[in-house]
Amino acid sequence: MKKRVNKNAKIIFITAQNDEKTIEKAIKVKPETYLTKPVKKVDILAAIRIVLLKKSSDYVILKDGYENIKILKSDIIFIKSDKNYIDIHTVSKKYTFRISLENFAEILNDTNFQRVHRCYIINIKKAVKKTRLSVFVENYEIPLSRNIIFDLDFQE
Repeated sequence: MKKRVNKNAKIIFITAQNDEKTIEKAIKVKPETYLTKPVKKVDILAAIRIVLLKKSSDYVILKDGYENIKILKSDIIFIKSDKNYIDIHTVSKKYTFRISLENFAEILNDTNFQRVHRCYIINIKKAVKKTRLSVFVENYEIPLSRNIIFDLDFQE
């Protein structure tokens, strides 16, 4: 029987063994976490939630006609809305999709992104300067809404 390997599988070790030899073997497999028995239900659920959060936080996939486009979140500079269309500005190109900014924000679901205006969401990690009326994200000047208050944390 052929051994199949799923390279995308995430591993959570659950074992009654907590000796050094067992832990070393587990580390070689690169698990997401290592739980020892007796395991509480809340610990298992927390481990699963962390794995899912890590997995889903790297990119977004949007449908463009018959194609699915995968965009790394770290590549996104800002998103601009024009009614039911958005322009996603990335480090390499601009993508246009038919989706509202509100719906895209739900898909994005990432604390590194901040809505700064009714038409704009920015990647806070790419922001370089903030004034009273605008925020500068890389080489772009994005208008700020008077109703939205947020701080940029330039310590990283």
